[in-house]
Amino acid sequence: YAHKIIQKRVNEELMLSGVTIEDARTAYISPDVKIGQDTTIRPNTTILGNSEIGTNNIIGPNSYLKNVKIGNSNKILSSWLENYSCNNNCEIGPFVKRTEKDSEIVNQVDNKDIKKPRTRKGNK
Repeated sequence: YAHKIIQKRVNEELMLSGVTIEDARTAYISPDVKIGQDTTIRPNTTILGNSEIGTNNIIGPNSYLKNVKIGNSNKILSSWLENYSCNNNCEIGPFVKRTEKDSEIVNQVDNKDIKKPRTRKGNK
């Protein structure tokens, strides 16, 4: 129960400072995290540790960030980033996992690896 109270308090403070949290019930943000104005936190996003996120970013949905340094005007979609940093105007994801500082971002799922689904006769 205490974690829900802390979660609500942290999210409310961020929203009052100019951060948009689309679904405060599913956004888990550590009290030590710093997030700049006009950044949007989308549903099912967790931001932990010594993380700093600049202004005008879109984070999530379905993202996990821990100990990250994110600049301004970035999009991080459905990704797992840990001990990672990026400057400005980056697009990361979806389906990216990075657990150390690395300048190269590569999608974990390549479109050519996705096969067309098969259906049996009579199925819609």
